Amino acid sequence: MQNRLYEKYKNELTPKLLADLKLSTVMEVPRLKKIVSIGGARTTEAKDAYKTNEVYFVTEGSIKKATYSSYTKQNQDVVEIYPVDSKGKRRVWRWSDRKKILLHATQGDFVVKDVKDVYSIYLKDRL
Repeated sequence: MQNRLYEKYKNELTPKLLADLKLSTVMEVPRLKKIVSIGGARTTEAKDAYKTNEVYFVTEGSIKKATYSSYTKQNQDVVEIYPVDSKGKRRVWRWSDRKKILLHATQGDFVVKDVKDVYSIYLKDRL
């Protein structure tokens, strides 16, 4: 039995992507995999809410860095996505090299899905 996301992607999104991207076979349609991470369970709650002093972002094909406050002032339509588990508990991203992750983002390797203001990040599986 396939999961609901897989069935929706296969039956609804694959034909649309095939047409929209003008691909010749379904084998050319990008595939999605949900990003998962593993780690031990927390024994105590984190003391501070999520915070950052700097933000890396891509503009005009290059990676730039700005302070968090200046970036959010200039980009008020930004949606912040934090790592949480299925119970809503705080977790951490397992991506230590931010510039490498942004490079993957510029290549279209990440897809962000918004379902009723609940965001999921997917990573394309490049075989």
